[in-house]
Amino acid sequence: MAAPLTFDTATNAKLTISTTVVNFADYFNSLGENAQITSKANTWSIFVESGGLRIFENGNTPSTTVGTPVAAGQFYPINGASASDINLIRDAGGVDAVIWVASGIAVAGFTEAVRFGKVTLETGDLEIGAVEIKDGTTDQRATVNASGELLVAAAASTSAIQAKGTDATGTDAYATVVTSVAAASHIMIVLQGSNDAIVSIDAGTTDSIPVPAGSIVVLDNVTIAATTAIQAKNASAGNNYTNLDLTIW
Repeated sequence: MAAPLTFDTATNAKLTISTTVVNFADYFNSLGENAQITSKANTWSIFVESGGLRIFENGNTPSTTVGTPVAAGQFYPINGASASDINLIRDAGGVDAVIWVASGIAVAGFTEAVRFGKVTLETGDLEIGAVEIKDGTTDQRATVNASGELLVAAAASTSAIQAKGTDATGTDAYATVVTSVAAASHIMIVLQGSNDAIVSIDAGTTDSIPVPAGSIVVLDNVTIAATTAIQAKNASAGNNYTNLDLTIW
């Protein structure tokens, strides 16, 4: 299981999209320290927190009425597109769209989580060729390329969304948020409230995933069986979480 990709409002992962078209490459280049994203990222996760969005991922320019629509509360995955090909604008609903973005690099069966930055190895940190980095439990391995970037083995997702669910208010006992239609291996959890939650991917048998309040957690290489109830409960008794969204694929 890959480590969760999380981010919050303290990072540049949160954008407000108005009636002016935003090109990802132009936006990230303007941030300076995030220029790595524009040159290599090709897999993206976009979540619309509020408002509505229109998007093109093929270089075309959207308008408030033209482009793929993404409504508030929806998750939109993109695979195989560069930052320069992704253009966004709010839809015609009259309200600016607030979105969250995570990005990564998928190449030859490997995925590098960029997370608005990169891993940089300084001279002397590692002796390349003499040191191997791996997870002692799963034996998942990492390599370092000639540019000093850390690549972690994880297959890039090309699947469509399989099932989605929303829970407005948590309880102290597990409750089903969504049921898988078929087997799935990816999950995205968005928790917008002020209290933490726990998500179980095996119908409440295991406390699988802790979810901090006000965060997005993305997990790859999980095992979700077909027709399994994905459930959630309060992390702390009596402290109900609010507005939890689940997407599996």
